[in-house]
Amino acid sequence: PDAWIRRHAIDIMPHFASRGDPVAVAAVVESLEDRDPGVRRSAVEAVRLLAIRGEDNAVDGIVAKTECWDPDHRLSGVRALEYVARPGDKRTVGALFAATKDCDPDVQRASLHALGRLAAAAKAQASGAGKAGGG
Repeated sequence: PDAWIRRHAIDIMPHFASRGDPVAVAAVVESLEDRDPGVRRSAVEAVRLLAIRGEDNAVDGIVAKTECWDPDHRLSGVRALEYVARPGDKRTVGALFAATKDCDPDVQRASLHALGRLAAAAKAQASGAGKAGGG
């Protein structure tokens, strides 16, 4: 199918699939390597809507995308990883840290942005745990 059809299929998937649906998540993760940039952008958004943070299959699939030979695919992987990574998860932090040294400056910037968001989430999580624990 042409790019418009692929992009539309990814765009509507979150309306029909349940959050965490392994088939839907696998399809959108695979679309992070589509040849069309619009499909890849839609896939990043669908990952945000469908994937559950820390879910192993999604994380593993997306980490693999950050190691792809194509910088556009690495960029899509880094952007998607931000939405599935658990704060402090060594796999995702390691992949994002490695991407800060990527030869593509867009991948570098996206990985720094994702690491910053994960650090802020970890800080908020720790702050919330401290308040809940009385300290």
